[in-house]
Amino acid sequence: MLVERAVALAPDAGLREPRPVPAEKVHLTLLFLGDRGVRELDAVSESVARSVAGLTAPRLRALSVEPLPNLLAAILEPNPTVSQVHTRLAQRLARRPERRPYLPHMTLVRGRAAAARKDFRVPLDPAPEFDAPEIRLVESILHPSGAEHRVLGRFPFAT
Repeated sequence: MLVERAVALAPDAGLREPRPVPAEKVHLTLLFLGDRGVRELDAVSESVARSVAGLTAPRLRALSVEPLPNLLAAILEPNPTVSQVHTRLAQRLARRPERRPYLPHMTLVRGRAAAARKDFRVPLDPAPEFDAPEIRLVESILHPSGAEHRVLGRFPFAT
């Protein structure tokens, strides 16, 4: 439902040629790892497992739909568990410090920014809520037709 709403909002947000993200691919990125070799997989998996250790699964709330470069996203309410996991992952796995502060969001629509309106913001009322019972380590394989995602590991939060 959020994706369809974002597609309808795309022209007003200054996004051309909107391409909806399939519902099963909508996700929250905690940290983009970039290219990593197969030899690093065990160490990365161990770092992800340690990053969720002892933490209770968060409940996420989408507050608004807003444009980011070449996309429309559901902006999430700040969540202490999400922030803590992001910080732990960044400390363990980031190759260099991030240039921008972490903004928890879920990409809903991709497109081309004609003249993205920085003032465009549509509050979501009521704010949809989502459970996040686990973190998935996902590999993205880029193809001309789009990205293929393969789950390499699942790391559940404490119950």
